[in-house]
Amino acid sequence: KPIDDHSVFCPHCGKRQKKNNSGRIIGIICASIVSMAIIAYGIWTFQNHKEIADITIDKVSKELAESTKKYDRIYSFHEGLARVSKDNKYGFIDKKGQEIISCNYDDADDFDGGIAIIKISGKKGGIDLHGNIVIPAKFNAIHWNSKDSLHPVKKDEKWGYINRQGKTAISFEYDDCNRFQEGRAEISQNGKIGD
Repeated sequence: KPIDDHSVFCPHCGKRQKKNNSGRIIGIICASIVSMAIIAYGIWTFQNHKEIADITIDKVSKELAESTKKYDRIYSFHEGLARVSKDNKYGFIDKKGQEIISCNYDDADDFDGGIAIIKISGKKGGIDLHGNIVIPAKFNAIHWNSKDSLHPVKKDEKWGYINRQGKTAISFEYDDCNRFQEGRAEISQNGKIGD
């Protein structure tokens, strides 16, 4: 019997045996073929699919560079639109650089769940992806998160909650309130904290 399973000597006659590497060689060949196929697919994809938002990368670069020169600052794209600022006013452009929402706002957040929080004359509200006001600009603060169905907002000196349509869901009677988590939200009223 061999000393171990990896012995190179015959268990019967003691002569040196040739190693059987056929399984290892087949594995190396298969791995090489798979690697070559992945590389070939990557090269083909790169050469034939240079599209972003149905336009080529070259076209995006040229169009976007030319059309965005008029802005002071361009922010990242969120939900297909990028926030831009010009003369301390904010608006939004698409990936071709076309102004979709004019720079009319004193401040603006990025889109989240189809809504961007905007500021007009010191009050906050919300617009949709087409620039329609969906939450009237009458709040001092809005804590927006698209994952929530109710959002803490401050109106005058009190906090309450609105729904996605901007309608009051919980009246404005709290000194402070936080986002809901697991169906509960921490609030404070008259120096007392609860949920």
